[in-house]
Amino acid sequence: RQQAEVLAELGRETTTLDLDRVLAAVVERASPLLGTSGTAVAIRERDGRIRIVAAQGMPDLIKDFAPRHPRDGATARAITRRRPIWSSDILEDPSFDLSPSTRAFIGASGLRAVLAVPLLAGERVLGAVLTARDTLGPFTDEQVELAQAIATHAALALENANLFSLEASRRTQIEALTEVAREIVGELGRERLLRLVAERGRLLERVAIWNET
Repeated sequence: RQQAEVLAELGRETTTLDLDRVLAAVVERASPLLGTSGTAVAIRERDGRIRIVAAQGMPDLIKDFAPRHPRDGATARAITRRRPIWSSDILEDPSFDLSPSTRAFIGASGLRAVLAVPLLAGERVLGAVLTARDTLGPFTDEQVELAQAIATHAALALENANLFSLEASRRTQIEALTEVAREIVGELGRERLLRLVAERGRLLERVAIWNET
């Protein structure tokens, strides 16, 4: 019941355009549900870099955490593989190739059991949700599925924010072009503008006739 209530709450949060609020809710609610010590949300920038944008129950240094390559931790690997990745003890897991900085960070935090789930929007990977604990051991199928459900809400919030930003940028461009058009009309004068429109109209008509032939 608690899981259903939290997922419903996250679903309501994603209807807002306050991305920071949604991500804060994700990292706050995830760990108690998943039985982990802390949770973070990472996004992949256009240049491929991975950046932590929200965290709860994690060391402050995680804000500076940046994987060096696709096998440098669970977050990078989940983004690269486009599927959930977990390890019962990432420091001793041979499937990873941890950089010195990543190994030092994990060692200092003590959070060695990790689960990362990609944030998917269609064919695109926006980032990942990372959750970890200091108790070594595997993650259950139920925990993985629950983490995926949480990641779905986070991905939806990111996509909504991106779409809103694009629409706002588009409106700004249209307003700027409209203003420029007004200035041009004012400078040309009505008679000259009408002649210009007529000339361009005749030119387009000749082009259309030529294309038909």
